[in-house]
Amino acid sequence: MAYIQFSQTDNPYNLTNLGTPFARGRTLDSGGHYKTRQQTNETGGGAVQVCDIGVATQFITCNVDNLSPSIYTRLVNFLKDSTVRWSGYAFTFTDENAVEYNVRWWGDTLPEDPMKSQNINVTMILRVE
Repeated sequence: MAYIQFSQTDNPYNLTNLGTPFARGRTLDSGGHYKTRQQTNETGGGAVQVCDIGVATQFITCNVDNLSPSIYTRLVNFLKDSTVRWSGYAFTFTDENAVEYNVRWWGDTLPEDPMKSQNINVTMILRVE
């Protein structure tokens, strides 16, 4: 099993397996889903009408527990950096199976759930490009 990674060319805050910042990986409640791009309707007679308006969008749920405050700060700085600019530019997310995805961070907020140990649990949605 590999370490999850967040990387982008020229981003000084890349989170790779150097120092294993995400050593615990994603939690089991991580996963993903597809959002279809269809309009559906049912006629008065019960016939279903479906209009495809584009391809489905894939999302990855990335929950990471027990991040140290310094790694959490590095993650925030990675997302804030001008090479990523939160949702502005795509970056490479490598999951625990060493599969690489070209993604964007997809959300309005980056939730952080502090723990008694002062470490932080993070939940984020990534949109696959």
